[in-house]
Amino acid sequence: MEQQQLQIFIESIMEYFQKITGVGIETGVPYLKEEDSSVLLGYTGVIGISGKMRGAVYITAEGDFLSELLNTIMPGMERSESRIAGMAGELANTIAGNAQKVLGKEFLISIPIMLTSASGDASNKLELKAPTFVIPLKWKNHQAFLVVGLLK
Repeated sequence: MEQQQLQIFIESIMEYFQKITGVGIETGVPYLKEEDSSVLLGYTGVIGISGKMRGAVYITAEGDFLSELLNTIMPGMERSESRIAGMAGELANTIAGNAQKVLGKEFLISIPIMLTSASGDASNKLELKAPTFVIPLKWKNHQAFLVVGLLK
């Protein structure tokens, strides 16, 4: 994956948070995920990628991040586990969908898959075959990660 392609995902998430919440999201320096390391927090929304590129894009965050995001978008809505998990899937879907607009119709995205895991459980892993880039995110006082692993 080329740096300009990674930048598409970074710009997509930055634009999303500024437009939807009115509060920008900070992105850290992207880094290459080590093979044996895990970058999974409590809730993860995964989008499979096929077509000209193959791999996946995912957003992983703790429940408080997603709950506050959900409250910002839909104030007063009940905060259930399924809605918080759904927010992770919707966020990943939006980021991948915005990237698809730039990368073209041969950049095919799947429906979101939502994963939940015990926070801090090192046995929880999501391994991608492609070299995988991790973009640290900070929104308000919350941390999350945007993870992109794509092959041509």
